[in-house]
Amino acid sequence: MTDATNVPATSTAPATSTASATSTAPAASTAPATSTAPATSTAPATSTAPAATDAASSAKGILYVVGIGPGARAHTTPAALAAIADAELIVGYTTYIQLVKHLIVGKEIIRTGMTEEIGRARAAVERARAGAKVALVSSGDAGVYGMAGLVFEVLRTIGWKRGESPELRIIPGMTALNSCGSLVGAPLVHDFCAISLSDLLTPWPIIARRIEAAASADFVIGLYNPASGRRTRQIVEAQQTIRRHRGGDTPVALVKSAYRKLQSAIVTDLDHFLDYEIGMLTTVLVGSSQTFLFEGYMVTPRGYTNKYNAEGDVHAGQRPGYSLVIGDAVTTEVALADDLDDADADADAAPAPVAPVAPSSHAATSREVA
Repeated sequence: MTDATNVPATSTAPATSTASATSTAPAASTAPATSTAPATSTAPATSTAPAATDAASSAKGILYVVGIGPGARAHTTPAALAAIADAELIVGYTTYIQLVKHLIVGKEIIRTGMTEEIGRARAAVERARAGAKVALVSSGDAGVYGMAGLVFEVLRTIGWKRGESPELRIIPGMTALNSCGSLVGAPLVHDFCAISLSDLLTPWPIIARRIEAAASADFVIGLYNPASGRRTRQIVEAQQTIRRHRGGDTPVALVKSAYRKLQSAIVTDLDHFLDYEIGMLTTVLVGSSQTFLFEGYMVTPRGYTNKYNAEGDVHAGQRPGYSLVIGDAVTTEVALADDLDDADADADAAPAPVAPVAPSSHAATSREVA
């Protein structure tokens, strides 16, 4: 394979998504007391007068769990934008709050750092349970390595039931695989899987088994959280495992900060992708044995050429709408198709019976096969 290919910049998000952020006031100008640590929002308002407390507890809150996509407003869904606009309180990881700061001017904000996910989820649930409209934001899709699962764990812990406060609304977003894949071509058109290389919550032996299984099954593999300042061996071991099952020229894409200000996208191969910088903001896309490069793009075919030629005609031994036939079975399938055609022709030529009769078992079998 030739040297790595830098994907053309024409596929990046419009610059307008970053410019608007500079004109907003710092988040510290909104309710600074509540935006410091989630603990400030989790404690019940015990100092409030009883009447006010009763009113708050009777109001049914809404908890939006929002996937904001890669971060650019152009790639955030209208439903996500509406949820953020409707919310009184925005809760999120510091980086994700930064991505939407132009949308949350004047709102109450709770932001926390990495490894404080439980605190964020509890703060969002408790405030919404008390009657507030809360948006808990995640990049990508909140249900894909995001906060949605943790929200359900917190709700289960407190004994929440459907119909109780808060009302739960999960808003989907564009995942990293979607956004990164679009920048490098069409790598996910056939079967693929996603594996996180972070062993902070999952033991490495389990992750290693999943990589082995995906590599041996010829999936296109999307690797999330491939490396960090303290985690560097996992991506090396992943490369070694996949290399046992695929050629060194298998296409690999490295996409960093898709549709964000520091976006970069490189297409290289399995033998050389470790030569490039890989960090927590990088998504690694490893092609299958069928993935190819075309004009600098990474493409995984769906498999149409297995059944059709370039004009769309069906290959001998194949039938539209039927399972793909491979190897020696093609000859058998051709013979079966000829038999069925002959049977149908004989049936069309036969004279109509003078009286209704029960169909023969042979006729029924032929019709079922057809």
